[in-house]
Amino acid sequence: MPFHYQDGQLGFTSGQKFFGLREISQESRRPVYVYCLDHVNDRYKEFDQAFAGKASIHYAMKANSHPSILRLLAEQGAGADVVSGGEIELALKNGFTADRLVFSGVGKEKWEIELALNNEIQQINVESPAELRRIGQVAKALRKVARVAFRLNPDVNPETHPYIRTGFRENKFGMDASFLFELERILQEYKGHLSLIGVTLHIGSQIRDMAPLVDAVKKSIPLFERLKAAGHPMISFDIGGGVGID
Repeated sequence: MPFHYQDGQLGFTSGQKFFGLREISQESRRPVYVYCLDHVNDRYKEFDQAFAGKASIHYAMKANSHPSILRLLAEQGAGADVVSGGEIELALKNGFTADRLVFSGVGKEKWEIELALNNEIQQINVESPAELRRIGQVAKALRKVARVAFRLNPDVNPETHPYIRTGFRENKFGMDASFLFELERILQEYKGHLSLIGVTLHIGSQIRDMAPLVDAVKKSIPLFERLKAAGHPMISFDIGGGVGID
């Protein structure tokens, strides 16, 4: 455990030294957040090793965007999942390279799309046909190619709280196969400025049972293969986040 008691004091150990929270609070003389970066580093390595180098891990900056945490994870080779133009700028400022940034989230504004394209980020996750068209329009105006991934709604119950459940058909997030005709039409309309490179999922938050996530992936593979067979360079299958924490 990162935080523990030693000689009656709550704190954490970094290297061989114990840091007491009481001493830290007295030095700061105002409310502070205290993070054990050694523990963050250890947990990242544990997570990375579990995939044996077969996956690309992207840290969701909405979880905690403290510069020290961002710099540490960037140094370890992590990518970043960003949901705003501000997060794109913060990620680049703190060591993440543009080709390791995935832009997720709803309601992307024009200037944010422009920022993403001008920095040539890894991919933009698309929430709807309307958003795909907006990205195509911006990319065409900038004479850029936007690498995009379609966010799918696999109609899977993640067995989490209804307010943080996003992968059920009744939820407003993501698309299913019924959207494909319109999406393909927009891709053709902006051919040369839109490149479909993958699909992405995000079925909810605080997911403690991995079975729904596995089910979501299995249900999405046929659609991924269908898009690949249609000639799209499908190189990315983003399973999303939402893994539960204590």
